Amino acid sequence: MRAYLNISLVLVASAIAGCGQEVSSNVASAPQVDPERVEAFVEKVVERQVYVEGGKYLMGDFGAEYGLEKIQYDADVNSKPLHEVKLSSFSMSKFKVTNEEYDFYLLA
Repeated sequence: MRAYLNISLVLVASAIAGCGQEVSSNVASAPQVDPERVEAFVEKVVERQVYVEGGKYLMGDFGAEYGLEKIQYDADVNSKPLHEVKLSSFSMSKFKVTNEEYDFYLLA
């Protein structure tokens, strides 16, 4: 235990002393993205979206309400009985996000 403590003290002391080296920041500055490229990216993303109309729908296990045997279709204890859900309108992309789009998103 004593040897471990001595080694720890040596490591802490050398870290504090810095071994005579100058400390520089390892944090990379964020690359500057041309505003025109950002605008083109946003336009491309928006034009590939579809509008989904919100509304009310039924969600849950339909078995007890509509099945011939009037039993649950889903054995999962977390499945809720049939209930109404209201969904707001939204837009989403027609396609999966590409690696190029994700890389650009990380830059912006």
